[in-house]
Amino acid sequence: MSPTTPLAKTLSRCVRHAGYEVTVVTTFQAARAYLNAPLDLLITELKLGESNGLQLALRLATTGIPAIVVAEKAFEHEVEQLGAVWLAQDTAAAADELPALMARLVQGPGSTHGVYSWYAGHETDAASSISPIPPPETTPGLRH
Repeated sequence: MSPTTPLAKTLSRCVRHAGYEVTVVTTFQAARAYLNAPLDLLITELKLGESNGLQLALRLATTGIPAIVVAEKAFEHEVEQLGAVWLAQDTAAAADELPALMARLVQGPGSTHGVYSWYAGHETDAASSISPIPPPETTPGLRH
């Protein structure tokens, strides 16, 4: 979920490069609608107009689906208290850090079990419901 186009493009490129399908939405309401779809990972900005990305991350906290919240450094502690992972708001820094964060959180499709204690006990793996796709040959557009 990203209302900021340059950041959305950078992060979606990183996620696609890791072999995942990306859906980019630009409003809180649209993101909320996707929370019921099979997801491997939520990446959201903190500031989403009248709402915020922490609300989205909190909704996923009980499902075992990890969330990354892109925010200013001042919000790092608050983001992590809710069980999400903080990512720097700077586009270049986010692009550098995202691959390692994804590897730590998702560990590839189908292998989230055992990575985090809050995931223990889930009978099905949310990551297995979406297969990775090969990186595209050309730069794809963003899906809205």
